[in-house]
Amino acid sequence: MKVQWGLSYVMLNHAESLCPYVDMFVYVLGAKAETPDKHRKIDALSLSANEWGRVGMFYSLLSHADKAQQAFSSACVPTLFNAIPSIKSLHTAWNSCSNKLKYIAFHPALNAACEKLNDYYKKTSDSDAHVFAMLLHPTKKMNYFKKHWDDNLQDEVLIFAKIIFKERYELLNEECADTDSDKSDDEDTSADPSWPWLAKFQWYLNTSDILPEDMSVVEWWGVRRTLFVTAIGSYPLDQDLINRFNETVDDKSDVYRLPDIKDKSVFWI
Repeated sequence: MKVQWGLSYVMLNHAESLCPYVDMFVYVLGAKAETPDKHRKIDALSLSANEWGRVGMFYSLLSHADKAQQAFSSACVPTLFNAIPSIKSLHTAWNSCSNKLKYIAFHPALNAACEKLNDYYKKTSDSDAHVFAMLLHPTKKMNYFKKHWDDNLQDEVLIFAKIIFKERYELLNEECADTDSDKSDDEDTSADPSWPWLAKFQWYLNTSDILPEDMSVVEWWGVRRTLFVTAIGSYPLDQDLINRFNETVDDKSDVYRLPDIKDKSVFWI
């Protein structure tokens, strides 16, 4: 049976908050029953104190799922970068609950849910889109992978990112294309003039950036695009966005501030 967990969470929230009224509704409905048999059937629908306790526990379990869902659900801004961390957080929360005696009635369901989440986590971890969305977030980049993934998986992420970055760089900067295709990505070539893309790649990953609270990742890339021309296409800059960005930066942090648009042509690739 297909279950809408979001709707179940909302329904249980309302039911628990209106518990006395729900009990009264069932009681009155049973009292108005036309026959004793109908009266008994309706009375059987009334929840005991223990059953209401289970409703509360089920609601608390679904709250973890709702939190995870909201983390990467938005109608206005991109949130794909939250998918992998949210799935892991949900798995951690439910796995912890599955080891608590309080939730013993839900242990089979929690164990099955954790197995399914583990499958989802593996699939999203193998997804280029999910991984690169995290790398393109100015304040996240490799932070999550360094904290939660082992060295081998981190290396795989970097190799994948280098391939995408290099391809995009050479597409937008044909004059700077790599002329030595025999070199290995494992070589330290950040200072090699024939590998300009690698220096910019490492610079982006190693730079500590900020993202204003009222600015989306897309808008951030819009105002920072002249510094990272590889990952984005050709779009004009908006002076209003630059002003909004600079207002959030401390006056002493000149390294983060962006220049005003004087010659708009320089903001095109």
